[in-house]
Amino acid sequence: MTLAAKAPRRHEALVQLYGTRRIDFEAPDSSITFLARDLKAPAPHAQPGLSAVRRRPRPAPRSPPLVRHHARGPAPYGP
Repeated sequence: MTLAAKAPRRHEALVQLYGTRRIDFEAPDSSITFLARDLKAPAPHAQPGLSAVRRRPRPAPRSPPLVRHHARGPAPYGP
């Protein structure tokens, strides 16, 4: 794990988030390196079924409500 950011005073939250104490700060680029076995393991914060919900077709957008002009006198636009 390399981060381009400067090291915070405490980074226990990052250790918990990334699951490693091997975090290098002030790198030229931020990067995460995974082991092959990690890519095959279930994601710890995954939400089962979420991808199916996201793939559902969405209903067509509804038309905006009709706006009526109620002021007296000529309309402020066109004849």
